[in-house]
Amino acid sequence: MKIRIVPIVSICLIFVCCAGQPEVEESYPEASEDVLRVKGRFLYNQNGDKVVIRGIEEFLDNSIDEIAKTGANAYRINYTTTSNAYRVDYGTNADRLDSVLYKAIVEHNLIVSVYSAHAEYIDSEWWSDPAVMAVLKKYESHLIFLAHGEGTYDGWYGFGPESTARWLREAKGIIRKIRSCGYACPIEIYSNTWGQNLGLLLDHGREIIDSDPQKNVILGCQLYTTNALVNVKPGISSFEQAVQRIVQSGLPIQLGACPFTDQDGKPRELTPADGWYRVWNETFENEISCFYWCWSGSPSWLPARDGLSRDGRYGHWTEYGEEICGKGQYALSKTARMNSYTIRNRPPTVSARIQNLVLSPAMRKINDYVNLKNIFTDYEDGTELLYSIGAVSRPELISVTIDGEDNLDVDIPEGSLGTCLIEIIAEDSGQKKKDCWFSVVIHHPTQGNLALFKKATASSSRNGMAVAYSNDGLSDTRWESDWKDDQWIAVDLGTEMLIDHVCLLWETAYGLKYEIRTSNDTTNWKTVYTENNGDGNADDLFFKAVSARFVRMHGIKRATPYGLSLWAFDIYSSGISEGAMLEKSLQDARRYYRGY
Repeated sequence: MKIRIVPIVSICLIFVCCAGQPEVEESYPEASEDVLRVKGRFLYNQNGDKVVIRGIEEFLDNSIDEIAKTGANAYRINYTTTSNAYRVDYGTNADRLDSVLYKAIVEHNLIVSVYSAHAEYIDSEWWSDPAVMAVLKKYESHLIFLAHGEGTYDGWYGFGPESTARWLREAKGIIRKIRSCGYACPIEIYSNTWGQNLGLLLDHGREIIDSDPQKNVILGCQLYTTNALVNVKPGISSFEQAVQRIVQSGLPIQLGACPFTDQDGKPRELTPADGWYRVWNETFENEISCFYWCWSGSPSWLPARDGLSRDGRYGHWTEYGEEICGKGQYALSKTARMNSYTIRNRPPTVSARIQNLVLSPAMRKINDYVNLKNIFTDYEDGTELLYSIGAVSRPELISVTIDGEDNLDVDIPEGSLGTCLIEIIAEDSGQKKKDCWFSVVIHHPTQGNLALFKKATASSSRNGMAVAYSNDGLSDTRWESDWKDDQWIAVDLGTEMLIDHVCLLWETAYGLKYEIRTSNDTTNWKTVYTENNGDGNADDLFFKAVSARFVRMHGIKRATPYGLSLWAFDIYSSGISEGAMLEKSLQDARRYYRGY
């Protein structure tokens, strides 16, 4: 028997160009004071304060909390509804968009740049869909639309009149369409030649800005090498001279920085090894907004070392991350100034995570496990929050109470065994709420989930996602393999046990074809379950009971360009099992806990 649970689908976005569309009469919104505004070469918030973006770009959206810890004041969502070599197709869902923008903007007060695909990838005008429009309008005070991104036509350094005319036509067209939908927030327009044509921006940027009824346009130049800024105009023979020309132009030109290395880690096109460092520093010194690309090296073609974080977690820095997010002179915590304008009526936020509990069956009570005043913060009015217990996935397993001083107490009835997720809710004086989840694992080495804390091995592990994370009983850690087929993970139960039940909780990168195999010597393996059309999420697999010491999930074929990734690899025996650990209620709780 296999229990399939409908996956939560990630929202994916794209802005499109409109070359060749006929001229029509359009109505545009009045200039709004509740959006970010471009004046001269700077961006200003609704309080009139200058905003110099020091932000981070990421393909995926499951690292917002970690990115916010760096002190960055902006975050770029890189979404699309088009499958191609650069990204995975997740589909389109307004609720998903709402949850991502809520976390970035309401919880962390980040300015969010919603990034389109590159110019040649054309998709439907999703942003005119009523459900999506309702979400974007709700958060527009903190939004920037990157509407025309890195046109690839005319080669890498083409500056011909035909490509210039095409760029002008497409850029003006997309501005017209977005404004006709009633959006007033800034629109980013990147140059062609993969966004690197600075000369195009210097020569024609004012024309693009003037074409916008709101005059609210940011011009973008993406740097894959520092040489992209050299010799694009007379008198520009160095990166520093290019920066000065940007300043002198008075245009709102924003730069993008990245490691400037190829797949082998070698500098691209004779770019100086410290080029990325110079870009990051010079943009700060000259008050030029800058996004660093990217957080964790999520595309398969970007080496993990070129991201800022090795595995998407704060503090797990690469060479670049140590400088930009860690202790560097120009690190985000020292150079990024947070937006002084916040969403009104903000709910409480989670300022610290409640640590997961792993207990033995002998434990009966834990008093004052955590004080909830250290977990939640009320940024809106600073009043006392009211705390309550929300969902408890297995109320028969544990009892959780909150005492008069807002301390959390945990009681464990005798005979309890298994995993429970608990939701804690904080409510402010305006009746706005925020929740936080944590796990309690009560473990016996020969009962319940037999895989818990046993020795695990794998064919590979990537980005610090160790194999031990697959059976640590926690809901927010995972194992990830190399990005190729024929990868496996195995658990040593320590002795032969009778088993007939395996639970797999997949992350987004799941197995399309895989087998469950058992062995007593790691040499002779028996296949006890075969899956030829996996759909990810939670797989609850039952098979004829077999005596085995070693249990392996052998992934034959991946379903995504990434590797294989498991939040949990659980093993049971029906005679002593705590039940289907991944029943729908617990699966839903785990989704909430991870922010899904």
